[in-house]
Order: sequence, then C-alpha cells, then structure tokens
Amino acid sequence: VRCWPVLKCVKDRESLHAGTSRSTDTVYDTLDIDGTALANSREDEILCLLDDVLTSGASFSACRQKLLEQFPGRTVMGIFWAKAQYPEQFEDDEF
Repeated sequence: VRCWPVLKCVKDRESLHAGTSRSTDTVYDTLDIDGTALANSREDEILCLLDDVLTSGASFSACRQKLLEQFPGRTVMGIFWAKAQYPEQFEDDEF
C-alpha cells in the first residue's frame, strides 16, 4: 500500500452540506492530477480514494473520472468513513 496525494484542487468550491448544489461536472472542473503521480505509478496498482463522508457521490465520481482519464484501464475504488443520509433527496443513489 502506498499513499500519496494524486489529485489536487485547483479551484475553490463550497461544500455540499453548506446548501450548495453540486454536480460531477462542477467538481471535475476544480480538479487536476499531480504530475509526480504519473512518474510513480505502476500498471498493477489499484487506485483507492479515501474521503471522510460520501454525501451525494459527486466528488467521488469526478475524482474517479479524472483518474481513469489519466490511468485508463485501472481499478478505482472509494473508501468512506460515513455516508450522509437524506431519504427524500437521495432515494435512488447508486452508493
């Protein structure tokens, strides 16, 4: 297991729990890949994103999309400490 910051935020965004609506595209536009990650990457690695709370899934989806563009064919998984629950808002979420 190797842990290193692969993604970086290049533009500020409000958190979802602050009441701001957020889409995968909006989050995607704020992300970039740290160039040193490319030099240290191995073909057999599974990329795993670690985050504190899964709220809508937009951040995870955007990060996963960004990583798969840079590392095509890799497995990208997510580990979250908790999942926010909003029964009436996210009834059909895939997470």
